[in-house]
Amino acid sequence: MYALARAAASGQDAALFLTAAFAGLRRGELVALRWRDVDFEKRSIRVEGSFSHGAVTTTKGGRVRAVPQSPRWHKRSRASGQRGYATAPGDPVFPGDIAGHLDVSALRRRFVAARDAAGLRPLRFRDMRHTFGSLAINRASIVQVQAWMGHADVKTTMRYLHHRSQQDEAELLADPSHRCDRRQLVRRACGCERRQWFSRGRVAAAGCDCSLAWWLLHKRGASVRAG
Repeated sequence: MYALARAAASGQDAALFLTAAFAGLRRGELVALRWRDVDFEKRSIRVEGSFSHGAVTTTKGGRVRAVPQSPRWHKRSRASGQRGYATAPGDPVFPGDIAGHLDVSALRRRFVAARDAAGLRPLRFRDMRHTFGSLAINRASIVQVQAWMGHADVKTTMRYLHHRSQQDEAELLADPSHRCDRRQLVRRACGCERRQWFSRGRVAAAGCDCSLAWWLLHKRGASVRAG
């Protein structure tokens, strides 16, 4: 992504490309993003709209979401906020000419030009969003990644599971005497903080409605039942 940013036609395009890669926003969401949506103190980005056909509409899923600011994005966006123009709360973070917003089609053409100039493979604009998902799945639970990316169905988020590092699970097999802690697998997979208990090799939940955790454990060969 840094090679793409270096080949960008402007500093603004470079910042926008990095935002797509490190915050996972869709193209229309990037264009609609305003400074009031960026909370530097809480290091959070509020995604509440998308720019489409010359106007700001709702996001693809119709829901507002919050995405944490990565250290890389946090530093660069603060610099953009000091550019001296279009920095009011209602101004777009990435301003353009159409109603104050960027031309989405022109943005795509500049992306293709930067990609080719950087000598990258035929990446699509949405592949930058996939980069975020692939990075996030190694740092957070799948439920968190689902919320950050705005997926209505967790099955969409599951596509990133194959990007998750298997190093920790491999270490569980390094010592034959070490027994796998299924409780740890549940919590790492779903981020659920509710109490889980285990009996006779079966997994049960005390008031937990996270079906994703049970699905993942079932895939690992566990017998699953609700408590």
